[in-house]
Amino acid sequence: MAVVALAAALGLGLGPDAGGGQRASDGWQSSLLEQWLSAVERHDPGEPDTPLLAAAGWSSDDLHKLWIDVQVLFDIVKNPQHSRFRVQGLAYEATASLRNSTTYTFKPPDRAILDAFAKRVHAAGVNVVLRRAILLHTDSVWLAPDVVAASGGDRTARAPVKMLVGDGNSAGMEGLSLHWELARLAASAVTPDPRADPFVRDWYRATIAFGQSFESFDSAQLEHGLRLFPDDPQLLLMAGCEREAFASPLFQAFARAMNSRFMRVPFGSASGELEAAERFYRRAIEADGELGEAHVRLGRVLGLRGRHADASAALRGAVERGLDPVLEYYAMLFLAEVHESLGQLDSARAAYRRAADLTPGARIPHLQLARVARELGDADAVHESLQRALEPGADDKAIEPWWRYRSAQGRHAEEWLNHVRRSWGEPPP
Repeated sequence: MAVVALAAALGLGLGPDAGGGQRASDGWQSSLLEQWLSAVERHDPGEPDTPLLAAAGWSSDDLHKLWIDVQVLFDIVKNPQHSRFRVQGLAYEATASLRNSTTYTFKPPDRAILDAFAKRVHAAGVNVVLRRAILLHTDSVWLAPDVVAASGGDRTARAPVKMLVGDGNSAGMEGLSLHWELARLAASAVTPDPRADPFVRDWYRATIAFGQSFESFDSAQLEHGLRLFPDDPQLLLMAGCEREAFASPLFQAFARAMNSRFMRVPFGSASGELEAAERFYRRAIEADGELGEAHVRLGRVLGLRGRHADASAALRGAVERGLDPVLEYYAMLFLAEVHESLGQLDSARAAYRRAADLTPGARIPHLQLARVARELGDADAVHESLQRALEPGADDKAIEPWWRYRSAQGRHAEEWLNHVRRSWGEPPP
């Protein structure tokens, strides 16, 4: 089942204080911020430990309060003399032109508590605390999803959601956890500049790849990552993969079903999405010419757009650079399709045979070989290829790489994520 995480929330209307304003800290409680800081300090990244489970159990109201408190805390960390704190609202609580913003002030006893928390952050290291906060909120979503879902509470009309896609139609909706907002908030606060910090870049790479490895396309996470790292080849590659996926029949059928119910999905027509995918793949190649996967996927998109000569050049260039077996398998399938479109059936047959050799047990190359053999009038080859395609074997989805094409860009995600979990203590460049 595929997943689309909507960058824009469903529903209309503005959140509270959408026009901005001022608010005193009457009734402010420090206990939640104390729990947050303790969980950040004590959580062992990658482990479903007690601090993580406590964080996963915070309600949506708790996370909203933390969204305010954490901004105030790190404003004090950076600017100890500030007495008025401008807090940015959550993006979905207001329209883009009226983003919620409120100024907070604190009574002296409360300010003293916040100052003590700020000293605690400085003692541990500002970036250390921020990186560990990023991992705490990330691990909450991925290591304790049931706890997060159970503690989230009712979804409001403005809250962001992820839509489940099955057989081209909606398979339901789930709330999108505010833990992601807090993780991104921490990432944006890394000093002196998150855009120069490899940890932040690697976190965006790993989380987006991990989601896409399950065909979960979180446009908001990708948009934030590209805002900080607009020329990162891996992020550009995954942006292209997202748009290529949105051009597929599965997502296009889903869009038609949703749009007919007065609910707009965050992507356009197949032709528009393929055009966008091509742009992202070309930008990825400009950033890293040796990124073979971008060349392969560009070749496929060019073929789908009917530019077969350009597709052939891109795919041949990818193969010449050297590819791992999975990527070469895709390249051979796409190159064979291009050859067919150009009427080069012998070349198509050679490419399908190469794909079959790369993945013994896969059925698609043999089915395609049977079809090409029929076009060539080779009855014996048709019979042989169909026998190979229909012979009993293991689970097709475990063998056939094509079933994993929309998620293959995330095949290294777990390795990348584990690297991020280990590297939180490394000094910035």
